[in-house]
Amino acid sequence: MESSGELVPFPLLMTCNYRACTIPYRFPSNNPTKPTPTELSWIHVFMNSIPSFRKRAESDDTVPDALSRAEKFAHRYTEILEDLKKDPKSHGGPPDGILLCRLRERVLRELGFRDIFKKVKDEENAKAISLFEDVIHLNDAIEDEAKRMENLVKGIFAGNLFDLGSAQLAELFSRDGISFLASCQNLVPRPWVIDDLDTFITKWTRESWKKAVIFVDNSGADIILGILPFTRELLRHGTQVILAANDLPSINDVTYPELVEIISKLKDEQGKLVGVDTSNLLVANSGNDLPVIDLTGISQELADLASDADLVILEGMDKAPGPDGFTMTFFTNCWEIVSKVVAAVQYIFESQCHLHSLIGSIYKIISKVFTERLKKFVSKLVDTHLMEFIKGRKIMDAIVIANECVDVRQISKVPNILCKLDIEKAYDHLNWGFLWKTLENMGFGGKMDKQDQILHHYSEIFSFD
Repeated sequence: MESSGELVPFPLLMTCNYRACTIPYRFPSNNPTKPTPTELSWIHVFMNSIPSFRKRAESDDTVPDALSRAEKFAHRYTEILEDLKKDPKSHGGPPDGILLCRLRERVLRELGFRDIFKKVKDEENAKAISLFEDVIHLNDAIEDEAKRMENLVKGIFAGNLFDLGSAQLAELFSRDGISFLASCQNLVPRPWVIDDLDTFITKWTRESWKKAVIFVDNSGADIILGILPFTRELLRHGTQVILAANDLPSINDVTYPELVEIISKLKDEQGKLVGVDTSNLLVANSGNDLPVIDLTGISQELADLASDADLVILEGMDKAPGPDGFTMTFFTNCWEIVSKVVAAVQYIFESQCHLHSLIGSIYKIISKVFTERLKKFVSKLVDTHLMEFIKGRKIMDAIVIANECVDVRQISKVPNILCKLDIEKAYDHLNWGFLWKTLENMGFGGKMDKQDQILHHYSEIFSFD
């Protein structure tokens, strides 16, 4: 459904308390002539994204002199951000996510760049379309309805990683690509920081919603392998679904015309999505032209369709966690606290610093990152005699075994000596052959308990009569 251009508030919106930007960029007590730490953090985020946007603009073969125009874009937008650092009221400020996006899009469009991500969107859409039926069959094979819905929601999160507005994700995509199936496997395990999935699934299994409005986000795996399988499941249960997509291109967000074309390619000759009727599926133009949305200004057509909806989903919009499990909002809100940690982590990975050199210090902060990277193959590298990094084994096991050894010796009533060795540093080791030879030379010899010789390698305890 085309947009007429008139923008109205979303009909189900409680406008009295609504703020398009949920982040508190500034408070009344802040100096109006100076940018707040949060504003500076967001300016920093947008500044970091300029190189990836410039690269995309340079490769836009629909624009004459793309190379020089891309350079002008980078220069102009950098100047705007520097101006906002000095005077937050310049360029229509104070700045927030919406203004920073709008200023960037304005510069691009003034220079003739209408859709610098068109090429990569088309490529990723083609890849995702080829995988669509496989993803559907994988989900349909899950017989338990609750587990199937959980898998579909995880698919939305995995697909939403295809967000080239993030400098971090853009670099990852350009270097390694983003695999949907790999993203599904590498999602942060539940429970998540905000995790209402069980409540959602409970409502889903009890009674289907009558009408759902879904504000979609990115092209490629996000819309095709994340949102559309979820949409298909809603349709199977009789829910009418309205997919709201952008009016104009912005970053790699899917637009209304693109979404209509994608769905047309996915339907079979009977107009079905892998066997599911699509008569209850509508695509609407949201009226939006940015990668973020202000619900006080949507198209009249979408407002009319959404007036009686009983389920509204805003997909993306900084709700999906990045590869490290945190959203961009977390980093911008807490940048004063986490900036040094982020810099330290970056140095650790760039310098190839190893985990064992960080015992007792910063590794505790980033251990989760290391764990996710190492757990797939670390069991093949670590000797089972070690206590660390063995799946299913806890460090406390050594203490339990040590206590059991002491109990056994006390119950036996046989005179004996117990010796516990406390290794001073991680990965220090003792040459057990040398130790046993020394004990034999001191006269202990064959009196040592052979069974306890085996135990000491695991518990760092040995005993002898």
